[in-house]
Formats: sequence, structure tokens, C-alpha cells
Amino acid sequence: MAMVRPSLKLEELRSNMLGTEFESRKNKVFRTTDQGGTVVVKEFSDSEAASKEFSILTRCSARSLPVPRPMSIHTRAIIMECLPGGTVAEALDSVWLNEGPISADEEAKLRDIAAGLGEWLASYHALFDFGLTRGDAIMKNFLVSSGRIVGLDFEEASEEDVIRDLGEMCSNILSMHPMFTDDKLVFCRRLSVRYFALTGAERDADLSVATATALRHYASFRTDGEELVARAAVIESDGLFS
Repeated sequence: MAMVRPSLKLEELRSNMLGTEFESRKNKVFRTTDQGGTVVVKEFSDSEAASKEFSILTRCSARSLPVPRPMSIHTRAIIMECLPGGTVAEALDSVWLNEGPISADEEAKLRDIAAGLGEWLASYHALFDFGLTRGDAIMKNFLVSSGRIVGLDFEEASEEDVIRDLGEMCSNILSMHPMFTDDKLVFCRRLSVRYFALTGAERDADLSVATATALRHYASFRTDGEELVARAAVIESDGLFS
């Protein structure tokens, strides 16, 4: 796939930054202008990480899996298209943080997002012959853009059991505030059912273990980590959907 190479050097792209940087624990990610348009620049700590993510984006884009289209790569940075929309985390919070019952429109929105996440993840795993996780499969790393789910941030992709991604998704959803509600459990069930239907797998037991493992991992970064660890033990013992 032919790459569109920005005309500006990385230093110039930095100087043209629009607004503030995106939230990122490891990298510098920002919007900027080039050739009259808006692009996103992601600067990595090393060239290997940049090359890995650029390669994954290129393969996904070539096979029409929704990701930001990669445009060019510098030594430690990639330039990609800037997509409209907000994160899935923001879309879910707009429903779950509101007081009162969930409306019919909101319920339809949740169903669409759950199905879309399951479909995106199943397509990604199939694209890489179920041998590569996407890594860090949290809701901040997916966009709702023009009615589609779009995957972001692949630097933690690794050759592991792909059920890890689904477990990370479920653990992140369940631990969004308010935590571990029935609505979130239903959402995870819909997401996993859609994923398993498309992949031909039924791995509920493995998903329970993967979700518990992810909860324990994320507990170390949160002030409510003790509750996450306790919930992980229950899920591992009784099952996620028991």
C-alpha cells in the first residue's frame, strides 16, 4: 500500500501542534497540520516500537480493518490520519455515569458498541491467524468514528493467547465507574458472545481466567486495587458469567 509522505520534518510537525497532547502513558501523541490537512503524530521511545506499530497499522489498513491510516514513519515516530469521533470509554461513560434508568436509545447504543467491539477484535485476530494480540485492549484505545469501531495503539501487541485481549476488554469495562454493575456484565456478555460467534470458539472458562488476570494487573495502578483483586478472585472461582 502506497504511503502518503508528509512534506514537513518531525520538528516542524511538532511546532504546528494543534491543541494539547492526547493522554498517553508512554508516548507523545498530538494533532498537527501538514499539506493543509490535520494528521496525528505518535512519537515512541525507540524505533523498534514505532516500526512494529506502523507495520500492524499498514496490514490492518490494507485489509480494511478500521484503524487510523498510516501515512509515513520517521525514526521514532509514525504519522497517521486524524479521525473524527471520541473514544469508546467516553461513549460508555456518557451512558453509565448518568443518573436514572438507561433509555431505549442508550440501550441500542450499548448493543451496537458491544457488537462492534466483538466484531473488530474477531477480525483483528483472524487477520493475524489468531497468533497476535493487539495488547492494552482498554476502551480508551478504541474510537467510535463515523459509526464504526476503530482500533488504536498497538505497541503492546505480542504473540500470546488472543483470549488475553478479550479478558482485558472485559476487565476494563467492569472496572469503569460505577464498577461491576449488572449493565456492565451484560455488555461484556454481548461482546464476548459476538466475538465467539465470529471466531467459532467458546472459551468462557478461559475468558474468566483472562479477565481475572487483567483485573489483578490493573489493580496495581489504581487506588481501588484491593477491590479489583477481590473481584478477580470471585471471577476466577465462580466464572465471569455465573
